[in-house]
Amino acid sequence: MISNFNEVEKSLKRCLKEKISITTATVVGFLIAGTVAFGVDYTNDNFSGAINRTDSNGLSLSEDTNINGVTYGYKKGDEDTIKRLITVEGGKTTLDENTSISTVENITLLNIYGAEVENKGTLTNTNTGGMSTVTVNGFARDASFTNSGTITKEGQGGAAIDLAAGKSTNTDEVYTSTFTNTGTINGLIKSDKDGRQLGKIVINLKDSSKINGEFSFDGGGTRTINIDNNKDDLTINNTADNDTYVRTNNSDITLRGKIQSKGTTVELSNRNGNNTLTNYADIIGEIGIGTANESIDSNNSDAVQNREIKIINHGNITSSVYGIYNNAYATKYNKIYIENNGDILVNNFVKGEFNDKAFWYNNGIYSATMPQTITPGKVVNNGNITIELSDEQQKELEKKYKETDGNMFLNIHGLRLHEHTKGYNNGTIFVNSYGGIGVVLSTGDPNANNLEGVYGYFENNGTIEVNGENGIGVQLRNKEGITAKKEAINTEKGSILVSGENAIGVVVEGSSTTFTNNGIIELKDGTTNGVGISINKGTATNNGTIALGLGTIENSNNNIAIKNEGGTAKNTGKIKITDKTSEELKDFDISTLFNGSYINSGMLVDKNGIAIEKENDVEISGNTDAGEINDAGNSGSSIVVKGDTTIKGSADKPIEVESLNVTGKVTIANGGEGEEGVEIAGTTTNLDANGSLAIGSEESKAGLTITNGTVNAEDNKTAVTFENVDSTLTLTGTTFNGNIGSGTTNGTVKTSEGEKATVITGNIEAKSVELAGTTVITGNIETKSMAVTAGETKIAGTITGAATIDIGTQPKVILLSRAASTSSDSENATVAYSADSKIIGKGVDEKTTVNIGANGILKAEVDNDGKNLFGNSTDIDVSGAGTIQFLVSNVTKENLELQFGTTVNISGISNILTDSEFYSYDNTNKMLSFIKNNVNNKDLADIYNKSFVINNVLAQTRDAREAQLDSIYSNNVYSETVKMSMDTLRMNEEAVLSLGGKPEEGKWTAQGKMLFSRTEYDRDGKVNSYGVETKTAGLLGAMEYGLSEKSSVGFAFSGTKQDLDMKKASADGDAFYFGVYGKQDINNFKLTAGLGYQLNKIDADNDIIVSTGDKYDSKAFSGYAQGKYVINAGNNVTVEPKVKLALTRLTQESAKDKHFEMEKENITTFDTEVGVDLVKSVKLESGKMNLLAGISYTRTVGDTDDKFKGNFIGTDGTRGDKFDLIGANLGENTLKINIGAEVEKDNGFFYNGGLNYKFDNEDRETFGATIGAGYKF
Repeated sequence: MISNFNEVEKSLKRCLKEKISITTATVVGFLIAGTVAFGVDYTNDNFSGAINRTDSNGLSLSEDTNINGVTYGYKKGDEDTIKRLITVEGGKTTLDENTSISTVENITLLNIYGAEVENKGTLTNTNTGGMSTVTVNGFARDASFTNSGTITKEGQGGAAIDLAAGKSTNTDEVYTSTFTNTGTINGLIKSDKDGRQLGKIVINLKDSSKINGEFSFDGGGTRTINIDNNKDDLTINNTADNDTYVRTNNSDITLRGKIQSKGTTVELSNRNGNNTLTNYADIIGEIGIGTANESIDSNNSDAVQNREIKIINHGNITSSVYGIYNNAYATKYNKIYIENNGDILVNNFVKGEFNDKAFWYNNGIYSATMPQTITPGKVVNNGNITIELSDEQQKELEKKYKETDGNMFLNIHGLRLHEHTKGYNNGTIFVNSYGGIGVVLSTGDPNANNLEGVYGYFENNGTIEVNGENGIGVQLRNKEGITAKKEAINTEKGSILVSGENAIGVVVEGSSTTFTNNGIIELKDGTTNGVGISINKGTATNNGTIALGLGTIENSNNNIAIKNEGGTAKNTGKIKITDKTSEELKDFDISTLFNGSYINSGMLVDKNGIAIEKENDVEISGNTDAGEINDAGNSGSSIVVKGDTTIKGSADKPIEVESLNVTGKVTIANGGEGEEGVEIAGTTTNLDANGSLAIGSEESKAGLTITNGTVNAEDNKTAVTFENVDSTLTLTGTTFNGNIGSGTTNGTVKTSEGEKATVITGNIEAKSVELAGTTVITGNIETKSMAVTAGETKIAGTITGAATIDIGTQPKVILLSRAASTSSDSENATVAYSADSKIIGKGVDEKTTVNIGANGILKAEVDNDGKNLFGNSTDIDVSGAGTIQFLVSNVTKENLELQFGTTVNISGISNILTDSEFYSYDNTNKMLSFIKNNVNNKDLADIYNKSFVINNVLAQTRDAREAQLDSIYSNNVYSETVKMSMDTLRMNEEAVLSLGGKPEEGKWTAQGKMLFSRTEYDRDGKVNSYGVETKTAGLLGAMEYGLSEKSSVGFAFSGTKQDLDMKKASADGDAFYFGVYGKQDINNFKLTAGLGYQLNKIDADNDIIVSTGDKYDSKAFSGYAQGKYVINAGNNVTVEPKVKLALTRLTQESAKDKHFEMEKENITTFDTEVGVDLVKSVKLESGKMNLLAGISYTRTVGDTDDKFKGNFIGTDGTRGDKFDLIGANLGENTLKINIGAEVEKDNGFFYNGGLNYKFDNEDRETFGATIGAGYKF
């Protein structure tokens, strides 16, 4: 066995010698190559003298070149012929960060012709002529330009960056011009129209890239803009000659201009983090905006589900397949939010195959979210989505569909919501296509059955219109076996319109699928064989209106209102025949409008809104009451109350039927012993064109209460009138579609708290209005007086005619804002107006008076420009002993003057304040002012005073905000990563100083070490303390060459991973270290000196305000020297006192997240370490072992406790003033204890390991460990 071991060892030694000899040759080759690479250098001393002023190229470079520390301004002389100051035609040229080259002449400063250039400095051209500051020319071969500095081109002529890429004239090879930017560009970035412009232009905008200019692309070829870890506002324009693509990853980007391609024009990737795209541009492509199907950087399901993709479109998108498309495998597991406020047009479709069937498709918006996600996807359309296919395209679709007998996938959809998704249409969806569908809510994944609650949801508050044969307005689609709940509602504001043969308004599939119509579904003129609502095992209820035409009286159109197969169908609303009068329909059989089982208690009306008698009608006339109405007919019967009927109130007996159909003027009268009014509860009340409810009479007052019901009047008709000055209408939890009242002489409208909000979609005319509970009024209000008594009320229209608006004697609030939350105190009252709302007074001579009682509050929202209720209103006086309170959570300015109308007077109110602990109001100058120094801890005063730019995202209470600011000031992750990088550098230095196995003269050692450290401490804040933990692990390799028996030189390199955890923050680091060192023994002295460089790439997450973060680098340079004196203490023991001196310079790039930015930091420290090591040497059979124990003290001076600089960034991109924050908190006094052991074998192998413990004056504890092995050869 021993012999086998020896053979293995010999083989390993031979292998190592061969490998190391190759490594040595490689190193030597590298050094030679380095000499060539950096053989040409330009500095201030020789740059200007190298410029050839009589050539078109001032300085021509064709080999690797460095331009370092050059400051040069070019001024044209009389004999000068220079057009391009520097032309690079080969090798790599680097301009360092200390280089600044400028000109006032019309020349190009840097011309890159098929070469590679990196700029870290400043290039400035202030001439307004047509020459660009930098030209990247890839017409004949690839060209590359990387910028981390600043490039400027002033004026309208020329560009900051001019890009070109061509194609080989002899082969099919396509050349690429690449521009990578992490710096700042001031000026235009362009490509010109040129017949040679046929290649690829690739632009990479990364990290801190900032573009203060536009992109303009002419000519052929492709342009690809890759955006990584960046936030910017970009304007991009390209001609149809080229394809321009925008790709974003972990970025927040706003787009403007006109961007066009023949593929996916804009694409978002979630592989490294969140993405937000806000688009104002015109986008043209096969897919306008899409998501990339790429692998993500984490397998953690929670991390995946917390990743967000937001697409907000304000622009115009024109596509041939998808307007906005999110169906990438990875992104379907993220939090998805898509909002369209612009126009989307799709004008073509794709012909494909799926499962051996034809698959022809397009979509306005397609979004899918998988069942496994906790948060459902959300899609909101506030704009226009249009599918517009030509007659020829529709004929092609029809031909294919009929060739396959419908056995194909035909997906022509305006809006497709797939799986765990909620959708809202507040705009218009228009589909003009054969077989088109306006909205599809679909489910096909069996995992959906595991979710409780509503799985898929759609709400229509706008217009959906589909024109074409076999078209469908809304389809709720379930795959067989799916039991997950899906719901859709067409609200009182919604319209679903379809036309064409076999057109269907709504399709409801699946036993767990529910549809409710409170709006209108219409089969438009010309529709044949159409269906209003088609049910297959699902449930559908019509509380609104289904409108259709019959053709001839025999219904030659074959249109029906409701078709039901195995589900539940109920009509409590209206069915309107749009092409017939009541006379024509008097003998019409209404049952022909239904197919399958159904319940019909609703109303049939003609084209003029006149009710048609039905066979199952139960007619009520004369004098009646709730009891008689409730007892009339059977469940589901159609109760018809005809004209000249009087309904009297009765005690404890509301009218409670499925539908109450009113066909004439019905009088509401009080009745019973207590003169009770009439109550209608849980009922749909339908009124035809002649129907109305007259409350009371000229002689006597009456009251009508409608609770948890729906009222449907004909369009622009008045549903309720007041016949007596003291009559009342009270609405509780009711949707009221129609106008109320016909003047301001009689009647009072009241609302009160119910199971749901009370919504009034028409206008109100009444003597008085008293609002309580949750109330929404979308129409206008004309009244003599208005009072708010409780609850929350939102008014979208205009109030006119009111002499007074009273906030009563109980604690009440009138809230003039967009407030979304209901008051938690039922005794309070709110009226919600937007900052655009207004009250129009009666006139200058008789103003409207708003009275605020002593315990009342009027709240008015203020936008960031100072707009508010009082600036929009006219002719009002506000007075009383109460309070006006301005809502300022949207304000992000230090001082803001509020707008006030010239005929608006609030001088009668002495108590005017804000709802904020951070803003005060001065009524003298109408000014909101940020309250300075409003913190308990005065050390936080400076950061607080400069926080107003993010007032709308910070906590709105003083204590919570102070805790947030303290966390930013005292617990800043960007400060702590400076410490993290510094610790990693010192760990590498210590590892180099502990290297063993000194080589013999002319010999080598090669060794490696595993490194680990863990640091824990508390950062002391002004409000809280914050725990910090840093873990670092890595590998270090080193080679050392023996110059003599007493001296050697070597180099070391390492890669380490860092993991930093803090409260509401974290960071990951990837550090690379390279160092060179030398050792010299002089008598009993052991001397070691070295130089090191470290690059650390950091990815930080900062969740203090919102979930955000940044990626940035730190770089460090160090020089160190250590001396030991060896004292022989006998018995193979040595005592080794030591002194180490180290100088370190560390630079961390600026870090910027969504709302905070820390500037670039430079840290310089000088360390003095003194200590002693005790070494015991033990002889082994085939070698020796050294045991070591040591202790040392380090004193660090320099930038150890410097404050860093930061600033806030507002939601609109506004940067606040800079403030101090606690820096890296580097320890100034450190005590270290270490133990270790090393074994050296006679055969050349050696092994070592060690443990160490550090403690410093910042109460920071660090535990470290190393283990290594090496070989001498």
